[in-house]
Amino acid sequence: KALLRMPRTDLVYADTVTVERDILEKEPGAVLVNDTPLSGGVGTWAIKAQWQFISGAGVQEDIAAIDNGTSVSLVIVPATGAVTKTLISGLTTGSYITFAEGWNGTTKTLYIFSNLDNPMSYTGGATASAMTTGGSPGQLPLDWSASNWPVAVVAHRARIVGFGNANFPHNVYGTVPGSQNDYNGGESFVQPVYPGSGERLIAGVSW
Repeated sequence: KALLRMPRTDLVYADTVTVERDILEKEPGAVLVNDTPLSGGVGTWAIKAQWQFISGAGVQEDIAAIDNGTSVSLVIVPATGAVTKTLISGLTTGSYITFAEGWNGTTKTLYIFSNLDNPMSYTGGATASAMTTGGSPGQLPLDWSASNWPVAVVAHRARIVGFGNANFPHNVYGTVPGSQNDYNGGESFVQPVYPGSGERLIAGVSW
């Protein structure tokens, strides 16, 4: 950021930031989030994905998907001590997890997608909830079910866009703008994208 756009006096707090040539830049390295390795009954773990989510005024949660070789859990990473809050557990081990922030028509929502499990949503509070399937407005597409969950999702132009499900591996599914749990309402869409090579869509970016 140029200092003319963000004066130093406006910067309340920042880690690993330096000022070079009158530009705020990130310093090399990283900041330690937690002082204790993740534990709390999750066994031998691997972090699959992580997301910082502001669920309310002054409430910022560090959400991690952890795989203990038997199942995947979504937990809140504490700054100190062991894990005390699990949003959901029992997801399929070996899955690929992606996060996307959006709006469910009422409130800010974090959408959690696994290529091996029912998509979930989280708006704050105690748990994450499985999203509803069935093909009606306000629900997930009928194409998404059982072993046919999307490989990944991205946020794009007020929509959450998913793709890569095994039964239609070249389809892109977009939500209703501003109601991003709804893949079947009037402004939702399904768009085939055939690249001419490759087995399926596996990644995307909004640019």
